[in-house]
Amino acid sequence: MRAGGTILISDKHARMKPCVRCGYSLTRIADARNCPECGLAVRITLAGNSGLEWSSPGWQRFMAFAFGVLAFGSLCKVVASAADLTLRLALRDLHRLTTKVFLVLYWTRRVPNDAWPIITGIALCLLAKHERRYPDRSRISRRLTLAAGIGLLMLSVLHLIVVQLEDGPTIAWVRYYLWRTLLPPWPQVVIAILSCAMSLEFARRGHSRWLKKLSQLPLWAAAAGTVIWFFDLDQFSWWLRTIVWDWLFPLSIISMSILTIHVLRVSAREATANWVSDA
Repeated sequence: MRAGGTILISDKHARMKPCVRCGYSLTRIADARNCPECGLAVRITLAGNSGLEWSSPGWQRFMAFAFGVLAFGSLCKVVASAADLTLRLALRDLHRLTTKVFLVLYWTRRVPNDAWPIITGIALCLLAKHERRYPDRSRISRRLTLAAGIGLLMLSVLHLIVVQLEDGPTIAWVRYYLWRTLLPPWPQVVIAILSCAMSLEFARRGHSRWLKKLSQLPLWAAAAGTVIWFFDLDQFSWWLRTIVWDWLFPLSIISMSILTIHVLRVSAREATANWVSDA
């Protein structure tokens, strides 16, 4: 009771929410200022603010790293495509290459081209990291992202192993279907849907108007590539497929990832001051 005679009654109904950091029930601590389990200020949970500026800064930095891995995988695809284009022009006698330059371009095409689905699969697995925010509303999307990442990673590694095996009817059959599975549009469509949905969510929680627009670019590139594949438009010119899948799509992923990293890092710095305990 205060000096003026007013009785302070704790609002237990407002504290029915679990702590957003550890899930501890706040109804048991009606007058506490901090969660007894993790020390997070109760006001953060009661505010109901899910913005990035009120989210775990450590998790945001980890997600920024995951988008960096995703961008690096897409960069590998661009590098491989550039080397492949140079080799194509050389084979058409548009310009001549020395043996050393030819070998450099050959391995510059092969290694990044084999690496990009593996790196992208790892990135998807990293993006599935739990925020540890209660209640957990991203369980389904995280499981889908993790399943897609593991699937892409396993198929890519298996394809590399099968390619090294001796030829045979069974090996040739497995090699062919693995190769067909990793061809556009299937991996790119899955990558676009999952990564763009996550980037858009960060745009909303981080209040970034530019990221909301840029997060849709990979979806448009994937849609254009799917139309080309469905109607078999690349039979008229291989440039269509190369431009969309080897240039526009990975570059859109890189652009989206860079802006997402920026939003996450800025929000993490602000969240460091907010995601604390009250004295």
